[in-house]
Amino acid sequence: MPIATVDDRLAEAVATGRALQNLAATTNPSAFSIADVTVVNAGIDVTRDPTGKPVADLERFGQAIRTLGDHMPERSLVVIASTVPPGTTELVAAPALDEGLKARSIPAGSISLA
Repeated sequence: MPIATVDDRLAEAVATGRALQNLAATTNPSAFSIADVTVVNAGIDVTRDPTGKPVADLERFGQAIRTLGDHMPERSLVVIASTVPPGTTELVAAPALDEGLKARSIPAGSISLA
């Protein structure tokens, strides 16, 4: 089991996925090159500006999405499961993904976002 859990059903599902060779856990970003679907759940830090207004720090989130654009194949899907502010998909995720695609000379929009 690549993660600690007390949920027996989750442990069973992970074991089944690994046995069928359709679930993998790794820290090597090149593994995204074989992924049809990737679920992103990145922590978003929230701080306060000088007036006390909450501000989301989306830098790590954008870097994570860019990494997917650097490696994932065309016609794959990125599912954003993180709680992010409205507009983050269009204003942060899509441009970061397209930046990674562009670096590989792949047309923007070749990976879908949900």
